[in-house]
Amino acid sequence: MSEPSGCLECALQGDECEEEYALCLQDPTCLAYEQCSQSCNDVACTQRCNETYPDGAATYGTLFYCLNCAPTRVRCSVPCMNALCTLP
Repeated sequence: MSEPSGCLECALQGDECEEEYALCLQDPTCLAYEQCSQSCNDVACTQRCNETYPDGAATYGTLFYCLNCAPTRVRCSVPCMNALCTLP
């Protein structure tokens, strides 16, 4: 995983997403899913990553939600919002 900065760094080093981040770092399938999905340029590629690493995708999804979609950001002055959080 790349070195976090800004609001991501704040969320990962505080109580907000630290547990989810640690779980992903300790799970080889989460790291493999992240590497796979980061190299994708289309939905079909991302779907292949989901199918190849289903457990990693689930763990990474929990981390992604915490970092980007969780409704509260107590310690961080800027929320880490992402357009994917509003998809139906």
